Amino acid sequence: MTAYRKLRVIISGGGTGGHIFPAVSIANKLKEVNPETEILFVGAEGKMEMEKVPAAGYEIVGLPIVGLQRQLNLKNIVNDIKVPFKILQSIHKAGKVIDEFKPDIVYTYGSTVALHPLFARRFLCKHKSFKVVHGWDDHYGRIWGEFAGRAGKLFMDWMEKRIVKNSDAVVTLSYELQKIGNSWGVDCKYIPNGADHIDRSSIGSCHSSLKLTGTFNLGYTGDKAKWKRTEDI
Repeated sequence: MTAYRKLRVIISGGGTGGHIFPAVSIANKLKEVNPETEILFVGAEGKMEMEKVPAAGYEIVGLPIVGLQRQLNLKNIVNDIKVPFKILQSIHKAGKVIDEFKPDIVYTYGSTVALHPLFARRFLCKHKSFKVVHGWDDHYGRIWGEFAGRAGKLFMDWMEKRIVKNSDAVVTLSYELQKIGNSWGVDCKYIPNGADHIDRSSIGSCHSSLKLTGTFNLGYTGDKAKWKRTEDI
């Protein structure tokens, strides 16, 4: 049986169950292969991870993170003005958490959350020997282009590339993102998830002839953003 050394791991990401529960599954697997591995979660204050992660048996530290809001109203405008200041606050706190916990690995899942350990390691932390492993879950430039226009898309395309290229390792559930990463000179590890388009020519005849019959109830739990292609459903 392969022996895995004890690690100190920070797992960062949350906001939705689609980020939280996969992160908890990763933590469970790390504890399974070596029960002595120490894990600390980092999330956003007031978000659901602050409840769900402790319920799963793990410690979590909250950062004062807020995200940009897509709908235009006075409340959201005030929120968006605060975003740059909250980002600076949360990066500073992330640096303190890293120096106190002294992780071997910081695993980040989703959007710009990888900015915190990358920036803190370069400019703030005394403890700099950890590796940043980024879970690249979506095309951020495309998403920002949807609600922030061309300027938002160009900015996030630039930011996304910086995150991917500066992380020590990148894993993705998307074959499309793996190809984009490869075009940037980054060896992204692809984990098939069944959501990508499948080339029928690469499927054996027994699989390509598979058909479902009868009546089915379909439940969709995501949002209605254009890049989710919910119109097709």
